[in-house]
Amino acid sequence: MLGAAAVGAACCASAQVLAVPFGDDGGAEFVRSTTRDGLVALDTGTTIYRRADGTGPTVALVGVVHIGDKAYYARLVELLDRHEMVLFESVMPRGSFGAGGADDGERRRTTLDVMEFLTEALASHVTATGELPETLAALRTFMASRDSRAARSIDLAMVDGWGNPIRYERRDALLPELASLGADGAEGGDGAAADIVETGFDRDVSVPEERARPQGGGASRKGASGKRATDLYATLANALETDTQLAAIDYDRPNWWPSDMSSEQLRRRLQERGVRNSVVDLVSAGDGLQLGLIRVLLGMVSKSPEFKRTVIKMLGSAGEQTRGAGLNAQEMAVILDERNEVVVARLRELLAAGTAAGTAPRSIAVFYGAAHMPGIGASLEREFGMVPVESMWFTAMSADGWSAEKVDARIAALERARTALTEGDREGAFPACVELDARIDALRARAASRSLRQ
Repeated sequence: MLGAAAVGAACCASAQVLAVPFGDDGGAEFVRSTTRDGLVALDTGTTIYRRADGTGPTVALVGVVHIGDKAYYARLVELLDRHEMVLFESVMPRGSFGAGGADDGERRRTTLDVMEFLTEALASHVTATGELPETLAALRTFMASRDSRAARSIDLAMVDGWGNPIRYERRDALLPELASLGADGAEGGDGAAADIVETGFDRDVSVPEERARPQGGGASRKGASGKRATDLYATLANALETDTQLAAIDYDRPNWWPSDMSSEQLRRRLQERGVRNSVVDLVSAGDGLQLGLIRVLLGMVSKSPEFKRTVIKMLGSAGEQTRGAGLNAQEMAVILDERNEVVVARLRELLAAGTAAGTAPRSIAVFYGAAHMPGIGASLEREFGMVPVESMWFTAMSADGWSAEKVDARIAALERARTALTEGDREGAFPACVELDARIDALRARAASRSLRQ
């Protein structure tokens, strides 16, 4: 369902917000396609949950697709910014979710994780610029310029498991040193209080040729880094004349927090469940986990005849077809269900803290792919006693299959129908006229949009 939403239509319409009823089974829906007056639209749902007695915080499940119109993402951000906390989807390396733990052993282990994450970020800076950043703040700016989700991860990684800042020093232009002062926050010490120091890189780091040193220091003379792997999302968005979620949304917001599995944890769980090696490799590909996931999902939804027709119509000339990569129950359990549990566990922490100390946010938004939302919604109802109280649709993208002449002809036909209604029953025609007026206005907007583009 998520994959179909990601690439399911050519785009052109601006985002719309529509009231949405709950599904036939009483649950909320989170993705749909509609066809009306020649326009095929892809919509994602948002549903607000609250305890049945009306107490406690609200939890909004904001479904999203990874490719859509810029206006669509702007409307979602506007909605998300009304909430005190946003938990967003972001499968990233271990250490990008911060350090901590119930005991000193776990705090030390997670401190090593965040230091490893920072070291890899420093290596990326060296590869791109030929030198280390002056400060971790400069590293944050650099990483956020590449992927705004990384900003919060750098913030979290700059603090060790005991809540103290990680120290960073440039021993020279290519030799970093990161240090935690341990449990006591002071230099020296033994056991849990012992300092943790990481110097240099544990792998070769590519450096632009003119900046590479002839020997030592953890960086190697390997020339400029190779061409970056093709971004599948960007390729699809460009073909559809639309935008990608990551490009259109600035995740560097003070109340937005990553809440997901690490890439290492996801790969391990897939392997432990005996998932096919081809799927493990796809979701762990060197060109990014998110690209691997979309490849898997494209293969999954290609089994839907309706989706295949849409994909063939849009992408057939480019030979973009995926076959035989459907997900089985074990794979779906990890990619959807187990990742959902990470979010639910975070909600438990937040809601439990609020019960104990009255400190839970008054409103929490979960910002995840639409395919995840039915499972998370079921957990809210089953575990927290919450019920859906409000829902809405956002139009992600649309494809207009009608010519300008056909649009004009439909406008004229609807105007004639409206005239006939009002002439026959002026008082009783009002509800039907409202519906007709909405359709006429939408068709006129399409006609005007075409005129502007010509």
